[in-house]
Amino acid sequence: MKTATVLAACALLAALAATRAQQPLLSAASYIKVCKKNDPKIADCIKDSIEGLRPQLKAGIPELEVPAMEPLHLREINVTPVQNSRLPRFKAVGHNVDARGVSDFKIHKIEVDLDTNTYRASIEIPYIRFDGEYEVNVNVLALPIKTRGPMTGNTTDAYGEATLQGHIETRDGQRYLKFDKLDVDIALANYHIYLGNLFGNDPVLSESVNQAINANNKEFIKVIKPIIDATASKMLLRVANQITEHFTYDQLFPAN
Repeated sequence: MKTATVLAACALLAALAATRAQQPLLSAASYIKVCKKNDPKIADCIKDSIEGLRPQLKAGIPELEVPAMEPLHLREINVTPVQNSRLPRFKAVGHNVDARGVSDFKIHKIEVDLDTNTYRASIEIPYIRFDGEYEVNVNVLALPIKTRGPMTGNTTDAYGEATLQGHIETRDGQRYLKFDKLDVDIALANYHIYLGNLFGNDPVLSESVNQAINANNKEFIKVIKPIIDATASKMLLRVANQITEHFTYDQLFPAN
């Protein structure tokens, strides 16, 4: 799900900010590896910093405004089929969804280009489980059906790629890093979901529909991918700028 890419770039920026901040916000420095701007292996250094942040990411880092990753709370997710989908037209909303397992990420690649202020991250999350509430509006055999209830599920082998593009701006005589754009590409290998109380008076039909949803997971992944990408982009861009606005560019990337 979207948590893969969100975690990658949030962790990248949190590591940078925590290692460069001046006191008193340098409270995390004791467990963060410091990376210098002229380090030829700065990407590897940042990767090590992120690994060091893993325990703190579970609980969140309030001084850097990084939210807790365990669980990752999503207040609302809206889902509708894309054009040319083989699925029937429907509208679904997930409410108060909690995702667990996002902190068990594996970093495959980090790229940093300080000259163009471009940051790329690629990670994998082997297993994510989630629960929350759902609401669905759909027409079945020309009959409008509206239902809601609890949902549980999991995803396996979630991969995320994120590219952050920013610029340097001057405020009060100091240079700051400001992010303008975030491109996100998330891939889900598989998922399983169960919608409780789908047809409250007909448990047989409820079970059949749940089986159909999971049997057609490739079609549903096509439906939810644009929503996941867009939501992840919006959330991550906000968090990234919350972090970098606390520190000057020279604090984030000291020359020595």
